[in-house]
Amino acid sequence: MLPNAGQGAAQAFEDAYILARWLAALPADPAAAMENFRRIRIPRVHAVQRSSSTIVRTKHDYDPRGPNTARAKVDAVEAMTWLWGYDVVAAWDQPPAVPAVARSHGQ
Repeated sequence: MLPNAGQGAAQAFEDAYILARWLAALPADPAAAMENFRRIRIPRVHAVQRSSSTIVRTKHDYDPRGPNTARAKVDAVEAMTWLWGYDVVAAWDQPPAVPAVARSHGQ
C-alpha cells in the first residue's frame, strides 16, 4: 500500500474486521469465509492502491511553472470521499462502491 492516500493502517483495520465477520458468519467453512473476504476486499484494496498511484503521478508530474497548473489542485476531500466515508461495520458483506476513476488503470 503506497502511503499517499494515508490508508495503510485503515486498510489493515478494515481487513481485520471484515475477515473476523466472515469467519464468525461461516465458522464451519473457513475456506468459504476467505473466498467471501477476498470477493469483498480485493476491489476496494485495488482501488485504494490505484488512487495512491494517481496521487503519486499527480505530484511528480506537476510543474508549478508549466501551463497546466490545474493538475496540482487535487481536491482530496471530494476525490476521496468514497474512501474515507466507507462504513466497514455496515458494509462488511457488501461489494464496495468504487468510483470510476479508481477503477481505471491508466491516466
